[in-house]
Amino acid sequence: MATVQEAEGKKKARASRFEAEIIEIIDEAPDVKTFRLSCPQDWTFLPGQFVMIWFRDVFGNDKRAYSISSSPHTTAQGFFDLTIKLYGKFTHHLWTLDVGDIIETRGPFGRFTLNIDSSAPVVGIAGGVGVTPIFSMMRYLIEQKSERKMVLFYSNRQPEEIVFFKELIYYEKLLPNFHVVNTLTRLKPERHWRWPGLRGRFSKEVYAEYLPKYLDGILDIPEFYICGTVPMIESTIIALQELGYPEEAIKFEKFW
Repeated sequence: MATVQEAEGKKKARASRFEAEIIEIIDEAPDVKTFRLSCPQDWTFLPGQFVMIWFRDVFGNDKRAYSISSSPHTTAQGFFDLTIKLYGKFTHHLWTLDVGDIIETRGPFGRFTLNIDSSAPVVGIAGGVGVTPIFSMMRYLIEQKSERKMVLFYSNRQPEEIVFFKELIYYEKLLPNFHVVNTLTRLKPERHWRWPGLRGRFSKEVYAEYLPKYLDGILDIPEFYICGTVPMIESTIIALQELGYPEEAIKFEKFW
């Protein structure tokens, strides 16, 4: 059985094509579902990578990329997760499928991957379903019982759109090295009093307040993993660099 360490030791994790059976479908938010898919016994991936999927009988050679949201450890149990937002013709077709259906899959792909050999803090910054590759990284570290500090800055529009909300709250209560900073950008005024988190977009001032708070006493430069829209990524990189964080400490992946 392939391991994450073996995949990391290669220039790229080896991609393969296989037929993945839908094992389970989990509702995560009003327009977000997790599709739990089977995988070959010797298949694995690096935290943060993605797969391509096809529906040739419906869309011909058209394909789409979806980030893996589960930890690589799940492949030892014969599955991996894709957490997907309903958007476009591919996802509308996905929403018509059921447990037992087959999806043509190839992967893994992508260089937006966790440095598994590092001891530096991991700071994830995500918008909406862009959290999926970052949460794969954090799930991996949690399952490894890593002592690395983890901070997730997570932006959504409304409370019900927060993907993995219960799991995030559970980890934050359970683990002293895991913290979540939630913000909502379109919270209705009548709901303000019930929301304990931040409101509005993340800013340099927010990072300046919360990074020292949660990384107090850590000498290593944090590793930043950003996933979201192009404007969100660009503004975040500018803010981090203005705070003195070096360009080489920042990785990003664009979610369209």
